[in-house]
Amino acid sequence: MLIILLISSLFYSSFDVGPPISAAGQQDNLPRVPTVKITSPESGQLVFASATNATNGTSNNNTLLIFGTATDNADSHCEVSVLLNDVRPYQPATPRGASGKDDYSSWQFLLTPDYAPIKLGANKITAKLECLKSPVNLTKWYSVSVIGGTQEQLRLQAQQFQKQKLEEERQEQLALRELQLKEKREQLMIERAKANAAKINQTEMFVRIESPEKDQDVPIGPITISGTSSDDSTTDCEVYVDWNDLKPLQKARANNTNLGDTPPENDYSNWTYTFTKEYHEIANGTNELTAKLDCLAYPSNYTKFFSVNVTGVPQEQILRLQQEEQLRQQLMIERAKANAAKINQTEMFVTIESHKPGQHVPMGSNLTISGTSSDDATTDCDVSVVLNSKTPYQRTLPMNDSGTSNYSNWTFIFTPSYGIPKEGENEMTSRISCLAYPSNYTKFFSVNVTGVPQDSLSIQQQQENLLQPQQQQQTLLQHRGSQLISFLRLSKVQIFL
Repeated sequence: MLIILLISSLFYSSFDVGPPISAAGQQDNLPRVPTVKITSPESGQLVFASATNATNGTSNNNTLLIFGTATDNADSHCEVSVLLNDVRPYQPATPRGASGKDDYSSWQFLLTPDYAPIKLGANKITAKLECLKSPVNLTKWYSVSVIGGTQEQLRLQAQQFQKQKLEEERQEQLALRELQLKEKREQLMIERAKANAAKINQTEMFVRIESPEKDQDVPIGPITISGTSSDDSTTDCEVYVDWNDLKPLQKARANNTNLGDTPPENDYSNWTYTFTKEYHEIANGTNELTAKLDCLAYPSNYTKFFSVNVTGVPQEQILRLQQEEQLRQQLMIERAKANAAKINQTEMFVTIESHKPGQHVPMGSNLTISGTSSDDATTDCDVSVVLNSKTPYQRTLPMNDSGTSNYSNWTFIFTPSYGIPKEGENEMTSRISCLAYPSNYTKFFSVNVTGVPQDSLSIQQQQENLLQPQQQQQTLLQHRGSQLISFLRLSKVQIFL
């Protein structure tokens, strides 16, 4: 016994085995939240059964390779084992981690019939992660259920997978093709939009509702409206309409008999739209009708809007108003015919008497003009004027004792609210328009005067220009005084009677 103790003492003194590994040291390297997972096969996957066939008494040696992961490394003192259908004991898995033979961060297990066969139908595969810890080991489980199938079932599944893969590849190719076509269409649309934008002058863009007119009474119910726009056969625009901002906007119908290369349905220079119950009809009271011109451009379309308010009224009221309008028009026609019979067109005239051709006038200030015409108290005419063709024509003021409708003498003042002479040549035009049927009789007279700075006018011209409005004002006052006297005389007669 003494000899054995001596030999033992000599042995330990020659080899330093170091201090024993404590449970506490092992626990320091354990994962905080240990997990284990089977990554292949997946739950519900069909696998080749290796169990004995109860029908014909045959079996096979098919194996199944299982793969998984775990929260483990070479220093954590954990192990992974696998169980099939609760056939114990657990079978040790093979570590495949990058840190070495004890690293179960990646692992695998070859399931063979020698351990337990995969049966037909449902099979439960369980992986267990067990880590050393005092006083009780840490253990985690993870299970998947796979379906054991025959060779024919696996063959059909493989065909289905192949078919599915081919279909997925086809769908990917179709999606890629559709994406390419979409990008191409977008590029073509951008080019088309840029080309169209180059044709359009935004300041001249317009859309209008021509019928019905603003504040017009229209029958309650369906109605067809019409309008115009700046679109033509060369531009890429469309017209839309809405009722009281009810969305979505409704596309109008191009109403143009275009004979060019562009189809008439793309020329919205004239357009129509019918409001029906499918969108909205005219309602009782105020209805706002809006037209929108939408022209293709990049990066955003050019748009213009136009709105009119119309009043929806019962059909009976519309018929009554139409009858009244027809009567009014008939009376106007008879009046026009009667007036035309009084007028000799060859003797019609209108003149500007206050200024001679080339006469200097002050630029940038009011200018009073006057003239005469062939109108008298028995004819139905009026006189209007324009300066430098700035329409609309402006109605002049008659200057006669026989009534306000007698334009045999007339006057007008050009003011900044309408237009005043500019520097250089200015054209003043007078027009007499006499009621007639089917169209009025008209005559024109023009005088060109020269606008110059006020300080460039001669003293005599300044006196004439100052005196002229005073004389015309005096004549106008005399005219109005005569009218007042006539009115008083008539009033006395009426009182006497």
